[in-house]
Amino acid sequence: MKNGSKYGNEKGIGSGVVGFTTIDGYAFTIDTWSFNHAENVTNAFGVNVTNNSAIVVMAVDVNGFKKPNTLGKDVFIYVMTERGLLPAGIDCPDNEVEENCRTKGYFCFSKIMKNNWKVDPEDVR
Repeated sequence: MKNGSKYGNEKGIGSGVVGFTTIDGYAFTIDTWSFNHAENVTNAFGVNVTNNSAIVVMAVDVNGFKKPNTLGKDVFIYVMTERGLLPAGIDCPDNEVEENCRTKGYFCFSKIMKNNWKVDPEDVR
């Protein structure tokens, strides 16, 4: 949740997790899900996926291990599907994106995109 929760086991982890940090400080966690978990990924991350291919869920911390390490503030979730790399919540209605960003933080990058790339000051407190 946005109030300090971290991406991890509370939402469930897929079949394989790999983490790394880039030389410029981005921290990535890549989580693979088998195609038969497409409905779980759609429900959890707000991206419509099909049973046609493996799915990758990626958490990106834009400032690495520096605080706050919080979903929706410096950690954002993306889903790689047959349609490409998409931010969590991209296939959800605006009101659901807004609610999730305010309470959980998973869909905040979609909110930023839908808000013409403007960050709502309420979301960074």
